[in-house]
Amino acid sequence: MKARRLAVGVLVALMTVAGSPALASAQAPKTPPKTAPKPVPKTAPKAPAPAPAPEPPPPPPDLVVKMRHVSGDRTTGTTVSMKGRRQRIDYGPDMAVLQQCDVDRLYQVNDQNRRYLAVAARPEPDGAARKKGGVVTYTTTLVDTGERKEFVGVTARHLKTVLTKTSTPEACDGRPEQVETDGWFIDTPAIGCPAAERPAVARTPEGCEDAVTYVDPPGPSAGYPLAYEMTTTAAGGAPRSMHMEVVEFVRTTLPASLFDLPGDYTEVPNLMQFSAPADGSKRPGVVRVCAATVTAKADPGVSLDDLTDALVVSLGDSGLDAQRLAARTPDEERAETQVRACDYVLTTAVTEVRKPGKGMLSRVSGTADTFGAKVDYRLAAPGSTAPQLAASERSGGSTLKTAIGAAKTISRYVTPLGLLSSSYSAMGAMTAVSGGASTPGMQQGSDPVVTTVFYLVDRATGNTPEPELVNEAAAVASAMLKQVAAIATFVAKAPR
Repeated sequence: MKARRLAVGVLVALMTVAGSPALASAQAPKTPPKTAPKPVPKTAPKAPAPAPAPEPPPPPPDLVVKMRHVSGDRTTGTTVSMKGRRQRIDYGPDMAVLQQCDVDRLYQVNDQNRRYLAVAARPEPDGAARKKGGVVTYTTTLVDTGERKEFVGVTARHLKTVLTKTSTPEACDGRPEQVETDGWFIDTPAIGCPAAERPAVARTPEGCEDAVTYVDPPGPSAGYPLAYEMTTTAAGGAPRSMHMEVVEFVRTTLPASLFDLPGDYTEVPNLMQFSAPADGSKRPGVVRVCAATVTAKADPGVSLDDLTDALVVSLGDSGLDAQRLAARTPDEERAETQVRACDYVLTTAVTEVRKPGKGMLSRVSGTADTFGAKVDYRLAAPGSTAPQLAASERSGGSTLKTAIGAAKTISRYVTPLGLLSSSYSAMGAMTAVSGGASTPGMQQGSDPVVTTVFYLVDRATGNTPEPELVNEAAAVASAMLKQVAAIATFVAKAPR
């Protein structure tokens, strides 16, 4: 009984413990305390994606490049304009060359007198049998220095090139020459005219023909020049240098009419008419010399009309305002000189032409293989019988330094006579720097101003080097060049 009460007591105690809060807490699963919910961050609305930046407009399609050339004491400015396959080069204020490469046409344009000359694609072959000479080779080397420089908003490469001319022993033209260029270049613009086709043959006035070959460096060409120093050395002469720099390089849009011949311009057949003032007026401050048709007591080897035209243009080259008289009688001459307002009247006569001599006397005197000529001339005021200058000039044995020596086609020359005129000093600078270098050599550069000058020379002269005194016409021309120089010196010193 006692045991039963003990068991009941234990059971009651156990039940009491089991029902207590502490025990319940210990046995019940723990519930995490309630916490305030964390605020959900508000997501800002997504900004719209930025619109793609508009592509920059393409550059204008055309190009204008203004250049400055310095040769000795001459500084000239030229402008090259390019549009499609056409190019215009303005040499000063009154003369331009239009190159219409899309139709293979080229013109010289004089905007002052509204005249133009059409330049033939190639001189017409004369049909003469030609002696075969040898081979003339032009070799070009190119070195990229690795230097880069900003010019007029573009990056240029510093390149050095050397062009060397060599000839085989049997070549007609064996004169050595070298053209060195140190300059800054960019890629050639994909507009305008391409470089002129290089001639495959070179001919001399004597009828000898050389084959011409070219050895170019591997890789692309030098490109388009933005500045350079060019030095030429030819035939053992003193080196001559020219500096060029681009002063403006602008993409723009040009009117097509800039590259077309104006409809009211007149085509003329020769340089004398091309360069003469449209109204016959005198250029301010320039002395006018009116030349009568040349006469001859000895055969000059060329027509007297052609020789007179050459004399008039050469007087213009010397800085005079030269006119050719059409008068055939003294009365006509008096009337014409008055109308033309001549300051001087020039009469010229070819009085002697010497051909190569034969025999011992000729060899002793040194005339066995040379031509010679003498011209007599008088310079007088209009209407005066007393000349203010009367003299004679003889040809020398030196190389003739101008294409006037090839006088058989002198009246049809487009260059260099007209281009060397004092009116076009830019042309004089270009040809002066050649220092006697050949046209193919000077034509291989990438300066469009210089290469166009020699392109015209090539078209005008048939790509002949400077002729030696080898015929009557060249000898007469040499004597007349001395005459022109003497007249220009006299006029410069004469009181006004």
